[in-house]
Amino acid sequence: MKQYVVDEIRPKEYETLKAYLDDRFTPQFMDGLYWLFLDKKLYSENQKNHAACHPYCFALELKESAVCAELLVRSQKRMRCDCVAYATDEQRHWLLKTIDDMFETLQLKT
Repeated sequence: MKQYVVDEIRPKEYETLKAYLDDRFTPQFMDGLYWLFLDKKLYSENQKNHAACHPYCFALELKESAVCAELLVRSQKRMRCDCVAYATDEQRHWLLKTIDDMFETLQLKT
């Protein structure tokens, strides 16, 4: 699986990140897993045409020593479909910027 990983997170940074993510994103069935929903403007043509599969998101996992974001754009409604695919350049840029902005907002060094 292709991922974007920010590692060597300190315990205090972990607590700050967890509080931020818990406040802004709905935690999923697994502790530490969050969905970052992709803006519809960033959907690929294939994804736009698959309205039954909307919304699309990235999985972000917070571990005690790292933040890991899959580069796979997932559907919230289907596990397998040809609209579920690795991020386009624009989608990948959005994801990395979103994570980098989160660290900047929290004044955490990456």
